[in-house]
Amino acid sequence: PGPQRQLTFPPDAGGFAAFGGPEGSLWLTAFVLSTFSGAREVRDIDESVLEKAASMLVSRQNNDGSFQLDDFLIHTEMAGGVANEYAMAAYVTKALADYGGGEVADALVLAAGFLEQSSRLSGVADNPYPLSIAAGALFKIPGYEATAEVMVDRLLKLAIDEGPGIHWEPFPVETTGYAAIALL
Repeated sequence: PGPQRQLTFPPDAGGFAAFGGPEGSLWLTAFVLSTFSGAREVRDIDESVLEKAASMLVSRQNNDGSFQLDDFLIHTEMAGGVANEYAMAAYVTKALADYGGGEVADALVLAAGFLEQSSRLSGVADNPYPLSIAAGALFKIPGYEATAEVMVDRLLKLAIDEGPGIHWEPFPVETTGYAAIALL
């Protein structure tokens, strides 16, 4: 099934790549790490695979806490621009927090600092997509709950109240899903 199939694509560097090769994709490796970390509750997952994926993500972290972006990205809403650099940092931070291994503690604090910086936060204050991912990530890191709560308050102000419930744009299904996770 899924985990076994995904394990046929690990690059040499410990990440995951959609098309194989020596380097992994930042986004795909974060996705797999987060998914496999959650799957540990219901099935056996080789911890060495998770450790290698987490190490690959940490190796791509910049000194400011952000992450070195891929040259090629399938998940295009995370490509380019300050808000999208922020969204990718939030996404990778969430994956590392889901993994929760002790060897990523310093990387999590550095990444959380990047996400918390008001200069960067002002650049995404009106964009629910990166804001919702960041809020969900920061709730998972001890000491950053207050910042996550500020983000959730902002998300509630940005909610679109039409029809039977509220939602967020852009990417209404995905953004609303991340916002719902942050609200929970």
